[in-house]
Amino acid sequence: MHQQSLAGKRILLTGATGSLGRKTALALASMGAALLLPVRNPAKATALEMELQSAVPDADIRFLTLDMADESSILSLAEQLCAENQPLDAMIHNAGVFTKAGLASPQGTEWHQQVNALSPLLLTRKLLPLLTLAEAPAVVTVTSLSAFWLTDGGKSCNSASPTQLYAASKRQFLHEMQSLAQCHPAIRFVYAHPGVCATGLFTGGTHQTAYNAGFLKIALPLMKLLFPAPKNACRTTLQALLHGKSGQLAEPGGLFHIWGKPNFVPLEKRM
Repeated sequence: MHQQSLAGKRILLTGATGSLGRKTALALASMGAALLLPVRNPAKATALEMELQSAVPDADIRFLTLDMADESSILSLAEQLCAENQPLDAMIHNAGVFTKAGLASPQGTEWHQQVNALSPLLLTRKLLPLLTLAEAPAVVTVTSLSAFWLTDGGKSCNSASPTQLYAASKRQFLHEMQSLAQCHPAIRFVYAHPGVCATGLFTGGTHQTAYNAGFLKIALPLMKLLFPAPKNACRTTLQALLHGKSGQLAEPGGLFHIWGKPNFVPLEKRM
């Protein structure tokens, strides 16, 4: 799959400094894509740049500033890119957060809803003019099994658990992307979930994790032993980008869709 060339394709990838995002960025760079990588943490961006250039010396990488929790940051980035008026071949919504309940964005919105749903939706809408300039544009949404298995049960943000908030935000974004896809049939809207993988969502690599430290001490080694590593889990994202048709979900084909070779199903089948 990595043998396919993406030379000349401009791809914006959010969440590139996370474990899953790094492996996705590395794979895309190795295929020749010109990467736009919006990041919040300059130190992590520097580390990622060194990693990418070491693996792919001629990688075409551009780092941009973006805080997914802040709508003003979204608008600033979109204004910058739209002013350049260059075609955008693909957007990959990989960024996400799973953290403690009770946190709010600068706009006062519940944190999971802002980062996992509202901000990527706003970014997509603002960059639609650049996507329409591309020959065969695509928007890839990296989602979670929790979006299909769990709901918030009608609970308010004040009473829902972090897991329910995370699942609800992921499910909300899927619905928003489905609606957007109906309005823009020329853009390929595809979806992917990596199965179960020990990423920074669990370890609190970006924000304070919602999991108990004692639980993580036991669970994380087991997860790393039993479940795919990020370099394998990102295959569903790549499969969606390279081969997915609009409305399709790339998911692991193994037991309970936790691991295995990526397969395609209609997103509606899982919703």
